[in-house]
Amino acid sequence: MTVFWNFVKWYLNLLNRCVGV
Repeated sequence: MTVFWNFVKWYLNLLNRCVGV
């Protein structure tokens, strides 16, 4: 479960970089 959430956090962070910038 922890690995899954780590992946989700990383993915959301990546989206925030692409969309936020």
